[in-house]
Amino acid sequence: AALTAMTVAASGFATVPVDSSYSSFIACLAVLGIGRAFYITAALAMIMSYAQVGQAGMLSGAKALILNMGLMVGVAIAALLYNLPLNDLPAHAELPLPLVVQGFAYATGFGVVIAVLALIATVISRPFTPPSA
Repeated sequence: AALTAMTVAASGFATVPVDSSYSSFIACLAVLGIGRAFYITAALAMIMSYAQVGQAGMLSGAKALILNMGLMVGVAIAALLYNLPLNDLPAHAELPLPLVVQGFAYATGFGVVIAVLALIATVISRPFTPPSA
């Protein structure tokens, strides 16, 4: 359900018209935030369930590293895609709205693709069974 909410929100970002009201943008942000909160909480609980006695701190550090690296790489790729249509402009040129919208569509389209891939991976993966103590 959480990945579905994130996919719906990313699709909303990718398809909301530029001249729409702020309420549609805020609704997409709310759905994305709720989906992300539920997804990350469940994923991190699953990761921590593998911790052996005395290794919880190390696993928690690795979990934080993975989360932060994913955020950093995701933002970098989204920024690259956002700026792709703007590469041919001079350094101090005014940004034409169609190119900005096109860049935003590329970046949010990337989010949709990642969310759909995560949904597919979730559906085809085997059910999680925590290790027995």
